[in-house]
Amino acid sequence: MKKALIIASVASMIDQFNLSNIEILSSLGFQVEIATNFVECGNISIEKCEKLYGLLKKYDANIVTAFSGNECISVIDKMHV
Repeated sequence: MKKALIIASVASMIDQFNLSNIEILSSLGFQVEIATNFVECGNISIEKCEKLYGLLKKYDANIVTAFSGNECISVIDKMHV
């Protein structure tokens, strides 16, 4: 299976800029891996952040919450994308 890794510093970046990319990749058969911060969501509300998490799960995305750049690097190493 083809994989795609999307990394964003905060969940709002996924919501505002990458959601359509995730939809497209998923429809093309990619396993989408997402590394972002769902604890400090950026400029969206906690409620919207929680809804986004649920929506991404509907795309069968593997979601990893990372809190720093170093954690993102560790996530990339573990995913072998």
